[in-house]
Formats: sequence, C-alpha cells, structure tokens
Amino acid sequence: MAGLCELSGWIWCEILSEAEKELFQRLDSTVWKRFVNVYPQLPLRNIFGYDELMKLEETTRAKEFLLKTAIDFVVCEPKNDEPILLIEFDGIGKGFSREGRYIQKNAVEDPYRSLKLDLKLKVSKLFSIPMVVISFEENELLQEAEELINVLDLFIGDAIEKRAMKENYNDYLQMISEAFEWGGQEAADAAMNEIDFIQEQHNPIHRKLHELRKLTRSGNQFHFTKPDADGYLTEVFHYGIDSWDESEVITKDSLAVKVRMRPIESLDNEDIFLFNLLGEYCLNVKLKRIWNL
Repeated sequence: MAGLCELSGWIWCEILSEAEKELFQRLDSTVWKRFVNVYPQLPLRNIFGYDELMKLEETTRAKEFLLKTAIDFVVCEPKNDEPILLIEFDGIGKGFSREGRYIQKNAVEDPYRSLKLDLKLKVSKLFSIPMVVISFEENELLQEAEELINVLDLFIGDAIEKRAMKENYNDYLQMISEAFEWGGQEAADAAMNEIDFIQEQHNPIHRKLHELRKLTRSGNQFHFTKPDADGYLTEVFHYGIDSWDESEVITKDSLAVKVRMRPIESLDNEDIFLFNLLGEYCLNVKLKRIWNL
C-alpha cells in the first residue's frame, strides 16, 4: 500500500466543486475529526500503489485510467492513515452504488462515466477497501434525526466498526473458543453477544444511540424491511407504552418516526442493519427532544 501522506501538489480547494467542498468541510470538522482522517482528491495510485495496479488483469486503457484518476474522499484510520472507506460524490450524475455497481440517474457528457465508476468499485473490492458512490441525497442532513446525521455518516461509522473487527478478529475467536471450553455452546453464545456489544462501541453512532437509550429507556427493535416499488427502504419506528385491559396487554404508540433510505451498500444484508440503526437513532433523538431530556 502506497503512503497516503504524499499529497504535495494536490490543492483540494482548486479541484473540488462547491458541493464537494461543503462535504469535505463537514467530514473534516469536529463531526468526524476525532475518529478519522479525511483526504480529498487522493490519487488511486497513492492508495493502492503503482505496482499493485499494474498487476491487475485489466486492459491497458483501464490501467492508464486507474493510474491517473483520484478518489473524491478517502476516509482513513487516524493512527496510521490506513484507508477504511472510499467515497465518490456524484453530484452531476446523481448516481449511487448498489451491490458493487454504479447506477446513474442523470445523463452526463462523459459517455464512459459508468464504466469508470464501475472500475473503481471493482478495484476497491479487490483490495478489500469498501467504496460507496453517493449523491446529494446521501449527503443531506436528515430532518428525522434533527439534522444531526446523514446516510453517509452511517457508512463512515460502519467502516470504523468493520476495521475494528478485522483488527481484533483473532482475539474474538480466542474469546469464543475459551468460553466454549468452559461452558459449552451457551457460554460461547454469551461471548458472541459480548463481542457484538464491544464492536458497537467502536462505532460513534452506535455509542451515541446507547447514550440516548439510557435517557429514553427505549428498547431495541428491528424491522426486516424490503425495498418498496421505488427501491427505498421505508419503515415507521415506534415507541410504545404497554397498558393492561382485562388481563390483556395493549401497546399504544406514544410516538413514531418514519424513516426512508435508499439502499446503497454493497454487502449482503448490510442495508437492513444500517437502516435499522438509522431508524432507532432518529426515534431516540426525537424522544429526547420531546421529553426535554
């Protein structure tokens, strides 16, 4: 992996569009600065290395493109600048990535735009670094979350969590193995639940949700939502109060929030977990505000 600090000559303010500048300034602000380093317009050869790109089984023209092109935003571990997420902002084409492919919405002058972005997505997958293509929709602050987060924040938090899983994988395996030796499958299952909790603590959004739940005392909920006719995940997240009526428990909704998200992740079932995280976050933020906690 090439060093990411070789940034001389790349003056981002002269390269980025106004929308991209706004996005970078938010990512580089106190929102994420404590958790990640973000580099704009980083050459692909800086990320993967010239020699590694040349080894790819691609056409000469495709390799030439890869050596010349850059990634809009590279999210890196702060301690070693290892990339954990690549972001392409498609303000012009209003496209997005889904299942590792680029889906273009608006016609653009470049007839090879889809091929280029598909190639970037393919290469990032080969090097095991997640990449997403987003448009304005994923970058808009969500009204349901009191304009505190957007969908892109979910991807960054998830990337941090996955990097921690990769780094601690062997330790987790040892925890499960030792638990099984002491108490069988029941103890191993308990260890896995503990690992899930530990993992979530690496994700700033999960941590914030845990803090909110302590205030609101709301329970967990999970919706196995499928995309609607327009391709969106849409669900109403409820906070209910149980009451008794002639020995029957009746749940009355005291508050609800409707959340809508366009599936964009490339991993199987990843969308549904991020969607539920978003829904619970929005619900608890609303509970905190309404109850003035």
